[in-house]
Amino acid sequence: EDALEIDGVWYNLDAEQGCASVASATTRPGYVGDVVIPETVSYDGETYDVTAIAANAFAYSTLSSVSIGDNVTSIGDFAFYSCPNLADVAIGNGVTSIGTSAFHWCNALKTIIIGSSTASIGESAFCDCSSLKDVYCLAEDLPSTESTSLDSRYIKQMVLHVPATAIDTYLYASPWGAFG
Repeated sequence: EDALEIDGVWYNLDAEQGCASVASATTRPGYVGDVVIPETVSYDGETYDVTAIAANAFAYSTLSSVSIGDNVTSIGDFAFYSCPNLADVAIGNGVTSIGTSAFHWCNALKTIIIGSSTASIGESAFCDCSSLKDVYCLAEDLPSTESTSLDSRYIKQMVLHVPATAIDTYLYASPWGAFG
């Protein structure tokens, strides 16, 4: 079905499920500036929970920050691939999975907040994020990662912030223990 633009973000709406996903951006111009993905969107008098970000949704965009609402549960593969100006990312507490190469080649990315429900971080999700300094991981339970999820070349320059109760868990687990 055709995507709809609501408050500057393109969505696919699922009327049966009452949910919406941020649409794949392959046919539309990229996003710029600060983008907020809300918990719900309204269209034609109906309210939809925003539950997913499709693959390639923001790839090659010049957006500078993104905040992802708590109803989103998945971030698709290559969702924010090669966004050269993206500096700050706040991932909501509903997200359970971050897709392959989701933030790959986000060279300006300095700060990321990974929500408390994140259970898996895909291959190369944060690869080539050469400016990344602060990683806040709010999950009490360690998210599963692939060997390439976090870029080993830059991990020493990053500071990992985790819940106090989980410090030891992260400290002795790969790749989390390798943070500077």
